[in-house]
Amino acid sequence: MAEEIRDIKAYYQDQVEALKADKAALKSQVSDLRAQVSVLKSRPDVNRLDPWGFSEFLRVNSEFSGNWDRLYDLLVSFQEDTSMPDQWTTIVNVTALDERKKPVPDFKKRLTKERTQQAAKEAAKATRVLDLTRPSAGVPDSKS
Repeated sequence: MAEEIRDIKAYYQDQVEALKADKAALKSQVSDLRAQVSVLKSRPDVNRLDPWGFSEFLRVNSEFSGNWDRLYDLLVSFQEDTSMPDQWTTIVNVTALDERKKPVPDFKKRLTKERTQQAAKEAAKATRVLDLTRPSAGVPDSKS
């Protein structure tokens, strides 16, 4: 009976050690991923939308009239990927005076076409695979 208890204790101690190793490996992965996120956020080829910068661009390069604060709030909502409040009713109208007679293309079709092209470009880029398993670290695989 004492030997059975010792075996059970050893079994559960092994389980505890395996879980500790898994926890250490996961903490290391989290740390590595946070570092990756930090690097990606600081990359110069990733442009972030600056709502006031875009508003200034519009002011300098076009005639803009209307609610600048609402435009800013819309752009911030887009940037942060949040939904706009339900009570907002906003109409955005763009008129190109130099192209008055030009037919207006269907926005949804153009958006779909542009997104398809963008997705194809992204897929064509070289993909890097980051292996975070660290087989040389001596961390045993968890066994369920």
